[in-house]
Amino acid sequence: MTAREKNWESARSEQFDVAIVGGGINGACLYDALCKKGYRTILLDKGDFACGSSQASGMMVWGGLLYLKNFDVASVYKFSRARDKMIDTHQESISPRSFRYVPENSFSRNKLFIHTALYFYWVLGLFNRRKPKIQNKFSESSFLTPKKINCSHVFEEGFLNKSDSRFVLRWITPHKSIGQVALNYCELVDGNYAKDDDCWRLSTKDSLSGKTATIRTKLVINCAGIWTDNINEQFGIKTPYKHIFSKGVYVSTAKNNKHQSPLILDMGNNGDVLTYVPWGPVSMWGPTETKIDDISTGFQVTKDDLDFLLNKYSKKLKYPIDKKDIISFRCGIRPLVVPRSFSKDIYPLELSRTSKITVNKSQKWISIYGGKITGCTDVVKKSTDAIRNIISPSLHGHEISTQVKNDINLTKFPGIEEEVPSVEWCKKYEYCQTLEDYLRRRTNISQWTPREGLGEKNEHLPWIEDAAIRLHDGNIDKACKSVADYQRNVNKRFDSLIDSL
Repeated sequence: MTAREKNWESARSEQFDVAIVGGGINGACLYDALCKKGYRTILLDKGDFACGSSQASGMMVWGGLLYLKNFDVASVYKFSRARDKMIDTHQESISPRSFRYVPENSFSRNKLFIHTALYFYWVLGLFNRRKPKIQNKFSESSFLTPKKINCSHVFEEGFLNKSDSRFVLRWITPHKSIGQVALNYCELVDGNYAKDDDCWRLSTKDSLSGKTATIRTKLVINCAGIWTDNINEQFGIKTPYKHIFSKGVYVSTAKNNKHQSPLILDMGNNGDVLTYVPWGPVSMWGPTETKIDDISTGFQVTKDDLDFLLNKYSKKLKYPIDKKDIISFRCGIRPLVVPRSFSKDIYPLELSRTSKITVNKSQKWISIYGGKITGCTDVVKKSTDAIRNIISPSLHGHEISTQVKNDINLTKFPGIEEEVPSVEWCKKYEYCQTLEDYLRRRTNISQWTPREGLGEKNEHLPWIEDAAIRLHDGNIDKACKSVADYQRNVNKRFDSLIDSL
């Protein structure tokens, strides 16, 4: 019996204290906390873990600088504290990093005003980060349009060492003990709360095998991110909040050797900025900020998205991007929490990135709205406080199994200097089920090499075919189908868009 089959057997046979719906950053972080506190916990995601908003960030752990624009000092203080705590307690995953804000000459704010604002930001962070400074000369100026450069303002934030997807996985993978079950590709079909048993019965289906299971749990926590409202509606849960959505797109190109610091470039309109962020062998340009009404339209990069980014790029950097220079895209949807009565047509950047937690004690249901990577540990603290007031953990003093980092089996992929985890290791220890799980979320292959890992002319295809065979335990038919499906998806979401330019 495989590890996945054992997890499904546990899902059918055990009764859980808590079922977490959604394996993004909030759900994963909460799963880790509840497992450690002795709650029998099951984590469910209808897709792969971190396959939604949590795989499309800019890898930055901000302290809330955005909120200074609206004089929201309380949020800045809160997020700065959260950022610093995450940097201090997760040094293997997050590192402090110098960011560089470059104003637009013709629309530049007063140099002293900007420096004062960043100094105040540093003070609100209780001096935990490096003191901000002004630099007129810096290596990145060599590829910025000269007439746009006035000076730069340097300040410190946090940055994810590997990727946002791997940061999510690190909260999930250590837990292998009794009462700790994580299931990706687990569709939540239906369910009901039985008052006589004081228990939820959740009907689920394995979207890979088609097998079903009824999961019994005392409490449900909806951490489904952008799908939170859909899940609540499905189960008849009403809350005072809802989400509105903003699509964010990045485009990545090969990194210039002189690109050392994340750049924040002033666009000169409404205080808007775009970032140019070095990440491994690529630099990410973006993100867009587009309000969307339908989630289904938010997962695909459009020609309009790309035209916007390339136009802005050509105005800020010396060498415009040619379509052959584009290595990859990142496209995600931000869930922004608002009151249910909210109906304004507002620019998404005007809305808070904070989170809200609602508790329905009578139905044993908790909903988590909004949030971001920086605030995930604060969300967990508030959630666990609410959970403790409803139910107590049924396990005490159990030993939490963990993986030793040095045990990771690494391998090479053409075009990437650093080694990546092997397919076999990711399948055995990290719930890797599909080729895209491996290329996109267990490694950065699809983000760091052209055409989502295939190569400009499919030169990496033999390596990917071999990976597919190993992923499917030598089953040639399954491997060939998975490679064909992957190529078809790359053609749909990448090649066709590039061809339209």
